[in-house]
Amino acid sequence: MINTPNWPSLKNGDSGINVLALRCLLNYRNNNGALALTNNSFDPIVYAAVRDFQANNNLSVNGVVDSSTFLKLITDVSNGTINYAARAAQYLLSKFETLAIDGNAGRTTEFKTRAFNRRMEISGSGTVDPTTWKYLFGYASYPDFIYPSGYSLGQPVLTTGEFIHRDSIDLLARVIYGEASKPPSATPTNEQIGVAYAAHNRKANGSWGSTFVAVILANGAFDSMEGTNKPTQNPDLTSNKWKAALSAAQTYTTKANPIGTRMFCVKKDTYMNTGYTNKLTIGETDFYDGKP
Repeated sequence: MINTPNWPSLKNGDSGINVLALRCLLNYRNNNGALALTNNSFDPIVYAAVRDFQANNNLSVNGVVDSSTFLKLITDVSNGTINYAARAAQYLLSKFETLAIDGNAGRTTEFKTRAFNRRMEISGSGTVDPTTWKYLFGYASYPDFIYPSGYSLGQPVLTTGEFIHRDSIDLLARVIYGEASKPPSATPTNEQIGVAYAAHNRKANGSWGSTFVAVILANGAFDSMEGTNKPTQNPDLTSNKWKAALSAAQTYTTKANPIGTRMFCVKKDTYMNTGYTNKLTIGETDFYDGKP
């Protein structure tokens, strides 16, 4: 489980992305004020701006940005928001995901927010709400996965929604188990290694997220990981298919990449009449560069 963070305490002398986001929020609350965004330090100018904001909002005037000041500064940011608050959210998201920082919260910002919420195990609809702000400010990077008591790779889950509580090896093994055909033995096939590299290439691309968890659980990413009654929810742990899938997930980086830069995979001939970009067939799976 991901621990709920505390709001940070930002004060004179601090620096970093959190301070850049603070500058943006102060600009937003000051009718697009002109605090420079080329400077990420909490300097005397920011200190004075914080004190003015606190005085105007019936807060303790001490120049320290704590939880009470944050809660007055933040505002919801959703798809279509174009302002300094959107820029602040993008700065904070950039600690975790790759995205443009332009103050225009379009579909990419919404997508990255959803990925962040899912990875942090918090509910959300793609809107940066108070809870999301708190996690964005409270963490410097995605936390390491902490295995709960009794955790085991491949253990059954009741719904695909429970995948959020699994680690990257577990999820990658499930994707390989669900997307590739049955191997003849417990040794990974090129087809299985290809599925692993498809996920790997998406992670390297950054458009689906910067972690395997974000990439694999992104909306519409892998059919085998969405919906109900999927084999990936309850893999046969005694089967060669699972053993090979788990081995592929754990060792694929030591194997030759059989698919190059391709990022998509589907069951062979799923889109026979619609065409592919750079199609490659391995076993019972088609790999390609772009959606047909």
